[in-house]
Amino acid sequence: MPAYLTSRCLISPQETFCPEFFLHPARETHEPFLTCLDPEFKAFIPPVQLRRMSQFLKRALVAGNRCIEQSGERPGAIVVGTGRACTRDLNVFLRSAVGHDTDGVSPISFINSSHNNVAAQLALIHGVTGYNTTYCHRGFSLESALTDAMMLLSEGKARSVLTGAMDEYTENSFLWDSASGLWKQEGISSLDLLQSQTPGTICGEGTAFFMWEATPSPRAQAVLRHVATRLGQREAQGILLQQARERSGLDLATIDLVLVGANGDSRTDASYQDMIRNLEPGTPHVAGFKHLCGEYMTATGFALWLAGHILEQQVVPEICKLQQGTSREINNVMIYNQFGTQEHSLIYLTRS
Repeated sequence: MPAYLTSRCLISPQETFCPEFFLHPARETHEPFLTCLDPEFKAFIPPVQLRRMSQFLKRALVAGNRCIEQSGERPGAIVVGTGRACTRDLNVFLRSAVGHDTDGVSPISFINSSHNNVAAQLALIHGVTGYNTTYCHRGFSLESALTDAMMLLSEGKARSVLTGAMDEYTENSFLWDSASGLWKQEGISSLDLLQSQTPGTICGEGTAFFMWEATPSPRAQAVLRHVATRLGQREAQGILLQQARERSGLDLATIDLVLVGANGDSRTDASYQDMIRNLEPGTPHVAGFKHLCGEYMTATGFALWLAGHILEQQVVPEICKLQQGTSREINNVMIYNQFGTQEHSLIYLTRS
């Protein structure tokens, strides 16, 4: 059963929090990481509360609250996906515990470091007493949350579901992933990332929230038709496409835009070239997004927000285009992403 997108909100390394996203030039960095452009939090959260909140929690509550307000409806369920959650707060808590020999440690950093803290806080703020859960499935975290949301809507267990995707950059997480060779060793402009042919990519972060409803309405911006994940090598994308054809009626000939998670890593970007070769020659637009947000476990949140924006505005930003398509209307969008070497996902959206 499809899910209807009624609102979305994104805090990212680009000017995505404001509605005039297309009018702003893309932000560029030569650092090995892209950090979020945060809104003025005190405009949304009382100062007395801000002092007890981490940057991660501020972003999540502001984006989640705004998404709910824009939808005009209190969600019946909240489902969140995060790869590592509040790693900065976890580090603070662990250092404090070691330094005080576990005596007299403030519980605030521990509470803020738990993975389900964001979903719980949003439920308390809005009085949501229904289903509430958080998925921590690495590169499948958002996709797991979306799948759960679609099931809740199709089974009639909720009329609307708020889903979130969030991860933050920290010095420690950057160093952990550096040890596995995930990041580039040489300096590179983020806007030149997709033309790179060397190993590694750049680190990113972001917080995205989406409100889904079970039935169509005039507020609907897009329709979520299919979500699937697969572990494997390059052959995994063929299995994902076959599943999408069988379960949602996906027809590659009707796809108008493909958003691919190419990240400039010479070890994995071949998978995206394989996907592009499966498409009808010269028919769809092909666009990338990780040169704008960097690589992180829930980066598909940026892609999903961007897909909704494109379906609503009917414009593909020039900065995103990898392959120029025909000038026909954009009604069907496919998002294909790969995290690491084995985590592949596919999301299929249509215009409402």
